[in-house]
Amino acid sequence: MQFLDSVKHIIQENKPYWPLTDRRVHYLLLNNPPLRHDKKPGSKYLNDKGSYKALTSLLLRARLTGGIPWQAIEDSTRPIQLGGGFSTFEDFVLQQTERFLTGYSRNLMQGQTQHLEIMLEKKCVANSHRISCTGVLHSCHHWPRILVTVTTL
Repeated sequence: MQFLDSVKHIIQENKPYWPLTDRRVHYLLLNNPPLRHDKKPGSKYLNDKGSYKALTSLLLRARLTGGIPWQAIEDSTRPIQLGGGFSTFEDFVLQQTERFLTGYSRNLMQGQTQHLEIMLEKKCVANSHRISCTGVLHSCHHWPRILVTVTTL
């Protein structure tokens, strides 16, 4: 239960960054590694294939039993394809009128002589990075291996 409890704690603690990838949960577990098996003292969670495989299996089983919300974990290797479309013409008209003239945004780069690019080494930090650098640009000193470049146009 320590393994599952640690995973649930990490997922709830990182709720603003949902959906998390399996790999992101894996790296977060390494900060305070739990035992994979409560009754086996030598089963500490490690940065190895066996631990990662145990994590992905646990995440799947916990989602199937409702222990972890489905929307908390993403798997970009298995995209979900929804049917789309509308049940009736009225549903289509209603949606179109509710969204009429929405979605406009000004090009904030227009007229700028410099722009900032932030390169991430791992895709698993993309959601948390996107949130932390939205609006006001935060100092990214707490992120390992982030390359920040300023380019003059």
